[in-house]
Amino acid sequence: MQHDYRMDLPIILSALALVGIPVTIFASRRWGTRRGKVVVGSISTPLLASGAHRNSDDLKVVFRGNEVQDPHLVRLLLRNVGPHDITPEQFDGGEFLVELTGSTLYGLVRILSSDGVEPDISTHEGTNQIADVSFHPTLLPKGVTWVVEAIVSGAGKSKVRSRLINTDISEAETSSLGLGLLRAMATPLEVLAAFFGFVLRR
Repeated sequence: MQHDYRMDLPIILSALALVGIPVTIFASRRWGTRRGKVVVGSISTPLLASGAHRNSDDLKVVFRGNEVQDPHLVRLLLRNVGPHDITPEQFDGGEFLVELTGSTLYGLVRILSSDGVEPDISTHEGTNQIADVSFHPTLLPKGVTWVVEAIVSGAGKSKVRSRLINTDISEAETSSLGLGLLRAMATPLEVLAAFFGFVLRR
C-alpha cells in the first residue's frame, strides 16, 4: 500500500513553525529588528534672569548685531538608538525638519556629533516665531548623537515636522535619559558669551 505523503503535510508545517520560532528570536537578538529608532529632544537655557529682558535698562544680549528679546540657548539633540545606521536614503523628502516652537531663531552657534562627523544642516531664521532646523540627508550611524546649539528668542521646545523612512521617532522630555548629558554641558553665562560670540550689554 502506497503511503500518502499529503497526510504528513500538517505535521511537517507544524514542525517547521516550531523550528522557526527560536530562529526568529535568535535573528532578532543577533541582528535586531528592521525598523530604526531615533530620539529627538531639546533643553532650553535662559541667558538672562527672569524679567530682565522687559526693561531696556537691564542686561541685554546681542547676537550677530541683533538684540535678542527673551534670549535662550537651545540645545537640540538627535540620537540613533536603533539597531542599525540611518542612511541618507531614509530622509523622506530630502530633509528631517525639527521646529523650535514658540521662538524666533537668531542663528546657530555650534554643531556637534559624538563621532566627530558633523551633520549637514540649514535653518530658517530671522522671521518672527519661525525657528526651523533642517537636517539634510546624512549617514547617522548606530549609537551616534547629534547636538545643535542655537540662540533663540523664547524657550523653543523641539517638535518634529517630518519623518525618517522605516524609522520610529520618539520625542523625549528634557528629564529623559540621555538629555542629562545636555544639562551637564551648561556653562556660566560669561563663558557662553566668550565662546559663542554674543555680546552682553548693560
